[in-house]
Amino acid sequence: MTDREEAGLRGSVRICVEETTYPTGKSLTTTEYGPDGRLLTTRASNSDGSECFTTKTYEADGRLVKTSSAKSGEPATETLYAYDEAGRLKESRDADGEGNLTGYRYDQQGRKSEIKTFAPEVIERYRKGVLVAGSLWDAAQRGIGALKGGSVTTLIDERDLPIEFPCGQKSQTY
Repeated sequence: MTDREEAGLRGSVRICVEETTYPTGKSLTTTEYGPDGRLLTTRASNSDGSECFTTKTYEADGRLVKTSSAKSGEPATETLYAYDEAGRLKESRDADGEGNLTGYRYDQQGRKSEIKTFAPEVIERYRKGVLVAGSLWDAAQRGIGALKGGSVTTLIDERDLPIEFPCGQKSQTY
């Protein structure tokens, strides 16, 4: 399924513009898709005049290799993606080498079995309110709750759902 299809769009939609009205103003989100249906760029224009964008870059075989995100007037942050010989995501990391590093492991059947996040700098950034996790799963994915200099490991079941991840000082198991 392509990104375009996952967004509920039919046919060869190249650009989708969504306007959302809030009590405090409007926001406009423009999403651009490639001919193959992959998400290329998302740009959000907010009622305060600020803009945010995300751009995705793919290899010829369709694998995501880079995501760039920025807010207007600020430098972009880039995330790089690497794959194993079977074409599975092996790791994602901040391009500057100073932030997030997430590694992925797979079982003998090729199913994702573990996600491990390392990044004391990222953990500190999230604590300072740059990004807020919406659930325990989001928190585990983003490294919130790990000791500075530590890591977060999330175990995954055959349906690609978390079965065990850190929850405060304890480990939460499902």
